[in-house]
Amino acid sequence: MKNLKNAFGFLKQKTKLELKQKLNKFQKFIDINQKLIFKIIFIFYAFWIALMFFVHEPWRDEAQAWLLARDCTFLQLLSQLKYEAHPVAWYLLIWPLAKSGAPFDAMRVLHGAATLSCAGVICFKLRRSPLIKLLYLFASPMFYEFSAVARNYSIGVLALLCLTHCYERRFTSRKYAAAACLFVLLNSNLYATVVGTAIIGGEIFLAVYNIREKKPPFEKNEKPGAVLFFSTAVFSYVIIYLI
Repeated sequence: MKNLKNAFGFLKQKTKLELKQKLNKFQKFIDINQKLIFKIIFIFYAFWIALMFFVHEPWRDEAQAWLLARDCTFLQLLSQLKYEAHPVAWYLLIWPLAKSGAPFDAMRVLHGAATLSCAGVICFKLRRSPLIKLLYLFASPMFYEFSAVARNYSIGVLALLCLTHCYERRFTSRKYAAAACLFVLLNSNLYATVVGTAIIGGEIFLAVYNIREKKPPFEKNEKPGAVLFFSTAVFSYVIIYLI
């Protein structure tokens, strides 16, 4: 029995070692050919989104947003949003399209462009390991939900990715881009609002921590950007509350 346990333990350890070696080889292959691989993936995503455009039958909740934008005046649309459980950004984007007489597919094209932009940011701008990028790109939400279903989720993901890209300089050279991304993030959908609130909570925590450590909450050159960042958050919450 003891010999059997030893043999089983040896096989288990050997399997783990072989799996680790294969993963390391795979990671090394991706690292060497990273640019080419992600260019191919981006082109594939463009074809995939186009395919979803033709084979996906719109759901009722997709059509709901378009019908509201088409049939309501601007003020009626704002008053109706309290029944929709999502903030205003997506409706503001599709309202001009619907009022201009564009077909329903115009909303799907807009959504596809947002999803493809998400893929582009992940492939070429996101500073994460290639394996993490691949896992995110081919996970179910990104690969199907955001590619096929024309809802307000892709713009929230795009805003979050762009905010991540400029986050290190959110209070300095990229303060306007960071504020714009935060506004879209908070106003795109309810889930993104929660994520944006967590980010703001983290910023407040860091500022309070610095004060308790007898340090300035922000550097001198960061103060204008911090004021803009938090003002954008307050303005977004006022919009969410009023609408």
